[in-house]
Amino acid sequence: MVESFPPDPATARPGVILVAHGSSRSGDSAQPVLALARALAHRGFPEVRTAFWKEETFLHQALDAAHSRRLVVFPVFLAEGYFSRVVVPRELGLPYGDSDLGVRTVRLLPPLGADPALDRLVVDRARTALTGRAPAGEAELVVLGHGTPSDPGSADAVLATCARLCESSEFARVAPAFIDQEPRLEQALAEADPDRVVVVAPFLIAPGFHGGETVPQELAAAGAGRRPLVYAEPIGTHPELVDVVGRLLLSAGIAEPWVSAPAEPPLTALRSVLRERIAEERAVAFLQVQIRRRADDAYAIRHLSDANVHAEDAGLLDLPNTDTLTALARRDGDGAHRPLRTAPDLPSGWRHEARGVHALVEALVALYGPAVVHWYLGDRGRLRVREFVEVAARQTGTYAELPLLEPAAVADGVRRVCDRGCLRTRLWEVPGAPARDAPGEHEGSDRGARLVVPCPAPCPILLSALLGSD
Repeated sequence: MVESFPPDPATARPGVILVAHGSSRSGDSAQPVLALARALAHRGFPEVRTAFWKEETFLHQALDAAHSRRLVVFPVFLAEGYFSRVVVPRELGLPYGDSDLGVRTVRLLPPLGADPALDRLVVDRARTALTGRAPAGEAELVVLGHGTPSDPGSADAVLATCARLCESSEFARVAPAFIDQEPRLEQALAEADPDRVVVVAPFLIAPGFHGGETVPQELAAAGAGRRPLVYAEPIGTHPELVDVVGRLLLSAGIAEPWVSAPAEPPLTALRSVLRERIAEERAVAFLQVQIRRRADDAYAIRHLSDANVHAEDAGLLDLPNTDTLTALARRDGDGAHRPLRTAPDLPSGWRHEARGVHALVEALVALYGPAVVHWYLGDRGRLRVREFVEVAARQTGTYAELPLLEPAAVADGVRRVCDRGCLRTRLWEVPGAPARDAPGEHEGSDRGARLVVPCPAPCPILLSALLGSD
């Protein structure tokens, strides 16, 4: 899935990074984007990664965890609102359009919601929900977006979709509604014909908290004894979404010239260094996993707590590929969501074998996102460190309050979230919080020498915790 593509501008497909919001509380929020990434990989894109604002891989780390010299970054947002206009380019460090970064060229595309092809998915979701209840021509359609009163542009995609569907005359009436701005769903339902079936189609990537809980409750209350209401599936989970996204990615990147850069991206360059380091030690500890070299350039990976369990012993679950490793890393032992991959709660009781150093690197990315890149850059003295004051100063919206926090409150949050809740070695500092002692790289044990993974910048998990928000 991540092999380098050939230097042929007529046939080469770009690498892809899908960026989305994600959640620090619910793993379900990212599932449609992860499923979309898998589907694109099966369509022949040579490398497909994901990055999120509220869970790892974080937006500001997105380029670290990619091999490709040509990348298309695609915001999987259904609105051109605050996150797509402000947060995405700020955290990626990229403007919309093309950027030459030396080791690669990157194109940041407009968000998904701007494409009119989504109209067809809305109609199909509505038709499916109406099956056995009413023909589309006798039903009313409410297209439900999220919206926000702080950014009027966030409503544009829903309004444009409704305008085009009104012209098609497929439904008796088409109206917009929003979760977080006017017109609200309650208003759209009140204006509907009480004798017609109303189908509500969520213009959302994933159900989430509102689409999965509050909206169904509101519909149940509105329909009790009064009118027939039907709730469709969100368009972000439509199986044909991959066709829309694939077309946009190919039209964006396939004609771009091949760039022959003098240096390799770090995720590629680190392979030989990692191979040599493991060969020297035979086994190394990387965060909560042990990597042990076997014959024929194969590598056994397992949890440190299982390092001394013999291969023939029962009880260790075989995880055969990176998809199973990613699924493991997204949940703790109790099944709770793990938005921070480097938290000290990776489940144990499994094993994985990587055939070759390339597969080993992919396994580590599946488990820990860009942590292996940060180890390599730190080991080479090339990791850029961003202090808390720098990261806080560039925040906007709710997060613009970060520079106003008392230093003692920031220091307490850093100790609680970072120094106790993350296995990385913090390189950045805040007043009142001493630098964290790094475990020795060659701290000896039967689990192997330890490779130290640095933290070069405060992450959104900390920023959210300091403000008490999700």
